[in-house]
Amino acid sequence: MSAQRPVLVYEARGQGQTRLATRDVSPPVHVGDFEHLLDALGVTEPVDLCGFSFGGRIALGIAAERPERVRRLVLSGVGAGRGALGRVILRAWRETLKTGDLEALAWLSLADTLGPRYLEANESVLAAFVKATVRRNSYETTAALFAQTLDDGPGSPWAPLRLAPRVRAPCCC
Repeated sequence: MSAQRPVLVYEARGQGQTRLATRDVSPPVHVGDFEHLLDALGVTEPVDLCGFSFGGRIALGIAAERPERVRRLVLSGVGAGRGALGRVILRAWRETLKTGDLEALAWLSLADTLGPRYLEANESVLAAFVKATVRRNSYETTAALFAQTLDDGPGSPWAPLRLAPRVRAPCCC
């Protein structure tokens, strides 16, 4: 609970300790999961929604698909599209995932998802961050998420540049 309002920290299907099936972890399923959660909690008013990286992509999808549910949107770590650098990073992640070594993937993704200032300021806790990431996730769910959510090229209806024009909420990126 913040000083002004309740805060809900949502853990998406396929991430962390969720127990939801991961047969389908596509963006539409994530949007539906979030809406079902709000309904189950009796949240009827639009919410302020914040997401980072994968969570930012899902938040963008929620804001575009269910604009009546989102009052304000804050996104971080969500690129408009994948240029050559983004495609190389994605390939490196996929190749590392094939090894089954989630720790190596977690270390590799740190350099690609967190900025130099953050890494510099928090270097002393990065090993613990990686350990927690590995402990809270599994190879199977990570592989499912990679297979079903990272193909968001320009033609995909889930590409950020296809979703963004549909967002009605004020947004901070």
